Amino acid sequence: MPATVTNFQKLIDDVRAAKMALATQSDADRTLTDGALAFEGLAFNRASDGGFTIEPQSAPATLVDDPDRLSLTSLLDFYRKAKRRRYEKHLAGGYTGLKCVAEGDSWLELPPIGYATDLIRELWNDYAILSLAKAGDDWADVLRQDELFTTVAEERPDVVLLSIGGNNILGSIETFAHHWTSERPKDEYLNEEFGYELNKIEFYTDRWVSNLVDMGCDVILHAYAYADPRPARDGGWLIGGPLSRERNINDRVIWRNLVTEMIDLFAARMRSLSQNPKFGGRFRFLDTRQDLGAGSDWWQDEVHPTKKGFEAVALRVRSGWPGITRLS
Repeated sequence: MPATVTNFQKLIDDVRAAKMALATQSDADRTLTDGALAFEGLAFNRASDGGFTIEPQSAPATLVDDPDRLSLTSLLDFYRKAKRRRYEKHLAGGYTGLKCVAEGDSWLELPPIGYATDLIRELWNDYAILSLAKAGDDWADVLRQDELFTTVAEERPDVVLLSIGGNNILGSIETFAHHWTSERPKDEYLNEEFGYELNKIEFYTDRWVSNLVDMGCDVILHAYAYADPRPARDGGWLIGGPLSRERNINDRVIWRNLVTEMIDLFAARMRSLSQNPKFGGRFRFLDTRQDLGAGSDWWQDEVHPTKKGFEAVALRVRSGWPGITRLS
């Protein structure tokens, strides 16, 4: 799309129109199963602190600081109101199953740009799930927004589903990688900074899960899966592109070695934490690492599963519900 004021404003108008249609839609199920919306001229970009934002491609300079530009980034939680309505519909219809509050990142809340589903949408017909998640969020974002504990106190859910830590790990992957040299073995590119990041993730997870268990909730956390690094020319905006650009690493074997090691270390740390006796078995870590295969059948981009992939993760999450009892 040419970078003109008229076309840029049309993008904003299209977003507003789509959001208005969603807000007035009485049948949230139909809205959320119609598939992904496509807004030409918008693209994912890396944020300065990891994760991602939605930005216009070649935005005209005269509108870069326009307040209306926020309408574009609001796509990151485009489905939140509809998901709340679906949650309320469950509760109003004689629902007797588990109540859940979900918090975290894009695996729970993917925006409607080329994505037909996410983990919540794969689970929401079976469970009453109130989602607070927003695409791109890491621990710093969740802490700053500070929505979870208030919502848990108000809704009194039986279980809290967390999808958190992925953007801490992969959102700025080059931070944790050594620069390429011909002498370095391909399986020795993870640097010491990653250990510090894991310590931070463990600290926040420990503190939040402890508070949630004290509030009477069971907690479920998943492990993500082995992401699918790609060159920048093939959509590698989060892993392959940054590693090539910032660390001169152009070897896909090294990319995959890094991702595998990082996900494995994250999973080991979270599994160990979940086994702490202080949680009384109420913190459940679900190992989803092997639930997705490699390639485009499973991965829509480097870090987000296809519908087939999310269905596999949802199956694993369903296995975590048995044994959790209702609070009311």
